[in-house]
Amino acid sequence: MLKKTVSTKKNNNSKTSNNVLWLGLTSLFSDISSEMLTPILPLFLFNVLGASGMIIGLVEGLAKASEHLLSIFSGWASDRLRKRKSITLAGYFIATLMKGAYAFAFTWPQLLIARVIERSGKAIRNPPRDALLAESISTSQKRWGFSLHRVLDTLGAIIGPFVTIAFLFIIGVNIKTLVETPNLLASVSRDIFLLALIPGFIGVAIIAFLVVEPDKKKEKISNSEKKLEMQGFFAVLKDIFNISKYGDRYKAFLIASLILYIAIPATAFIYLRASEIGFDIIGVLLVAAMYNITYIFGASLIRFIKLRDERLLAIIMVLLALTFFGFVFANGIYFVIPFAAFGFIFGMFEVAMPTYISAIVPSRVLAGAFGTYNTFIGLAILTSGILLGAFWDVNPTYTFIAAGILSLAAFAYFVKHN
Repeated sequence: MLKKTVSTKKNNNSKTSNNVLWLGLTSLFSDISSEMLTPILPLFLFNVLGASGMIIGLVEGLAKASEHLLSIFSGWASDRLRKRKSITLAGYFIATLMKGAYAFAFTWPQLLIARVIERSGKAIRNPPRDALLAESISTSQKRWGFSLHRVLDTLGAIIGPFVTIAFLFIIGVNIKTLVETPNLLASVSRDIFLLALIPGFIGVAIIAFLVVEPDKKKEKISNSEKKLEMQGFFAVLKDIFNISKYGDRYKAFLIASLILYIAIPATAFIYLRASEIGFDIIGVLLVAAMYNITYIFGASLIRFIKLRDERLLAIIMVLLALTFFGFVFANGIYFVIPFAAFGFIFGMFEVAMPTYISAIVPSRVLAGAFGTYNTFIGLAILTSGILLGAFWDVNPTYTFIAAGILSLAAFAYFVKHN
């Protein structure tokens, strides 16, 4: 009987460790689906649905915000319900289904609604997914697990636009022809929206049939939780936004991360800077591709670094500051150096961050910690766009000087409170 129990436990551990690969492949196919739409969606909004530049900005701004705002609620729900896989599956399903809904949008408000719901699916799925990944492997494997996930996710982002380009090539249409022929653009765009359902639902199927919910010991509901359930809506809301339950180290890292994400300029500012110093459109596209490649290298190689997570995160913050200062002085072809470095370092950060959170927060409330982090970071990104945009209007170099100073401030706060 004992041998059978041990064998069953080992078999389950093997299955849950495979979750790293399955979740990575899910992200790969999901990102292929999402990024297939990137080249075509602005054209569809502008040339077919008649949206102005301001409306396109509104659509994408609300979409970006919705990627983060619901995360705090889905993470909390995942912890309370003791469910990871089902909520992750629901988020991926919603996001995929709404991409297909784009094909049936005939006004920009219709597309806006579909776009916000689609991006909300991302907010719903990410916290339980990251918690599921962390719970599927041992502590020593977590950096490797998050590294593999980020690499596969970014590969999907690279492959997606090429799938759309290949589709246009197969049907014998180029972007210029599409822009000049609104009826053709409408037809082809709707075909691409529906085509994006294929990789999206492959990802959903992987979650549904291959990902395994890790075994958890059945935990009794504590007296405080029973009391919370009896107190109603406002008590629940207070608990959702209660950061103290994740611990002091988490709180310090969250505040440092908020400062850091306010510091990180939107890639749009970096592309504008490239254009300002002489890069043409092809050059900007090549630089963008290079960013994704160096990001993959950073996310891949971090698992070989033997430093502790908190020390590594502190070093990354300093390196980001130096990179942002580098944008101030880099001209001509030398501009690619800080941009390549930015991709590499940020790739490292996006592996070190979830690894660190999963190490300092109890598994019992891990999805909530990830959700809270995502929601507050979304607010920081919004703040960053406004603040650094204001600096840009005064002088573009001020944007990167401010980014460097704020990154050093994030480093100083993190080190002081760690």
